[in-house]
Amino acid sequence: MNFWRLLSAFGDPYLTLPLAGIIMVWLATTGRRRIAVAWTTFFCIAALIVGVTKFAYAGWGLEISPLHFTVISGHTMLSSAVYPLAFYLCAHSAGERTARWAARGGLGFAVLIGVSRVMVGAHSTSEVVVGLLLGSVVSTVLVRALDRNGHTLASSLRFVSACAITTFACYGHAAPIQAWIVDTAPRLSHLLTQHL
Repeated sequence: MNFWRLLSAFGDPYLTLPLAGIIMVWLATTGRRRIAVAWTTFFCIAALIVGVTKFAYAGWGLEISPLHFTVISGHTMLSSAVYPLAFYLCAHSAGERTARWAARGGLGFAVLIGVSRVMVGAHSTSEVVVGLLLGSVVSTVLVRALDRNGHTLASSLRFVSACAITTFACYGHAAPIQAWIVDTAPRLSHLLTQHL
């Protein structure tokens, strides 16, 4: 397996969704329930948008041919939504300035994952760029909300440990979401066509 495929695996939903869950639980249990609700809401909306594009293409063949755009890159959206915030929370107990730099590092990591999706032939550049923009909105809004809160979160050792264990356990596995969409969307399209 080459470098780009190894990097691409960090964006798989099998890993990024559990990390998103850890972020949500961590925020909720450290006195940031409103931010946890906001994070969950924005994250779910972004995931829904990605899902809609995937269903639209797999079921109805909708695409923007001049831009080589068929679906939003889910790996890129998830990475840019999760990693900046995860890195921020890992570094938050070291101070807000350090946490902000960590968030930038997380975004840089997400950009590399996006590049890897193009390099392995999974997505076009436009699909990755849209995924990056969508996920970045989610993480940026939440990082700014935490910054405005102004209080240092509890020691992040447990959060770092949870993320490390999850990464070790989940990295390298592939969630069957895409296969399910490819299988389900044409049947859904056929069913709707029959009833219209």
